[in-house]
Amino acid sequence: MDIIKSNNRSILSALERLTYIYIIVYILAMQMSPWGFVLERICFRPLTIFAAKRVGINIETFSGGSGDTTYDYCKLVILFLLSVLLFLIFFIKSKSFENTRLRIWTFTALRYFLALYLLIYGLSKVFPLQFGNGIHAYTLSKTYGEATPMNLLWTFMGHSRPYTIFAGLSEVIAGLFFLFRRTTLLGALTSFGVMLNVFLLNLFYDVPVKIFSGHLLLFSIFIAGYYIKPLLNLFLYNKTAEPLELPGFNFTPNEHQFLLIFKKLFVGIIVILVIGSFFGLSNLVNRSHIVKSDAEGIHRIINFEKHNEILVELSDNIWDKVIIYEDDGWMIHFENGKRKFEEISIDTTNKVIKDTSDGYLNYTLKNDTFNMRGKWQGDSLNLTTVRTNIEDLPLNKRKFHFINETPFNR
Repeated sequence: MDIIKSNNRSILSALERLTYIYIIVYILAMQMSPWGFVLERICFRPLTIFAAKRVGINIETFSGGSGDTTYDYCKLVILFLLSVLLFLIFFIKSKSFENTRLRIWTFTALRYFLALYLLIYGLSKVFPLQFGNGIHAYTLSKTYGEATPMNLLWTFMGHSRPYTIFAGLSEVIAGLFFLFRRTTLLGALTSFGVMLNVFLLNLFYDVPVKIFSGHLLLFSIFIAGYYIKPLLNLFLYNKTAEPLELPGFNFTPNEHQFLLIFKKLFVGIIVILVIGSFFGLSNLVNRSHIVKSDAEGIHRIINFEKHNEILVELSDNIWDKVIIYEDDGWMIHFENGKRKFEEISIDTTNKVIKDTSDGYLNYTLKNDTFNMRGKWQGDSLNLTTVRTNIEDLPLNKRKFHFINETPFNR
């Protein structure tokens, strides 16, 4: 008998129903979706904050780029408890209820959910949106020991555009497979391999997307689990893998109309996603790392004068190094180890570096030796630097080689 027609009221069947309900609740609570954004404000956030306060947990952070905040873990507990509550209300007393229709709805919703987010994250890698286009000069100026595990991973991925594109295409292909019922199994298996790697990277490099990537991995396993019998017959038991009836609906006219509207909205989201990613392609073309300023690079300061006096004592005021990236800003490294970012603009015609107020430094250069002189933040400033062009660093200069007589490992 097809497992989709099971009507067993055992404990296993009850857990199965609870799983379906949790998946639907999680999909509805996803903030990155339009419906999730609304439900988050009117339902999930107030409920989570209230419950957290009742047990003595103080929640202060709701965003900031992390998906693994205290709030997110508390919300996860709330979603599970809501799922249990819905299970008790709607199903525990329903003698006539069977899993079939709920499973079909869950299976279908999960296909589109995985397709959407695999396409989002895949296209953000195919186009330079997630890891950027190359390694930033500020990152190149740091030592390995100063980097966090997440920064090390971002540097690794950002260094190789071809590998990042390959990783993104793997997610895009898995997402496209999920859009068609006949290729759903291929999507689930591809997504499982891709998301297992992503989840382990997030886990061991401390990337704060563990909850979400873990769910995508589990959801991929859930979809593949529907095909467990033919997969076992094919790969383990050496038996014929009989065709499996794919989950589908016999729609009423109203349901069919609703589904058509939903599909149109989903296709619209995909089109917007592709267009938005195309701007990422434009970003790749326009922001290919071309030195836009003759001052760009890592400047090691060999002479520093302030108030017309040569400063030699360790102080917050003594500059040790300056990193200039294009013409949007520079990072000042002080001798005491502190750093400070300042917005600047560079006039390469008149050889002037300006800050956001009235500060300016006229600069001259000979080979890679710079002299900068002027008024900066109310003080007269005169410094001499030796510049290292970031394109000349081994990490950027070393290219692919088929033949390596010895490992080039420095």
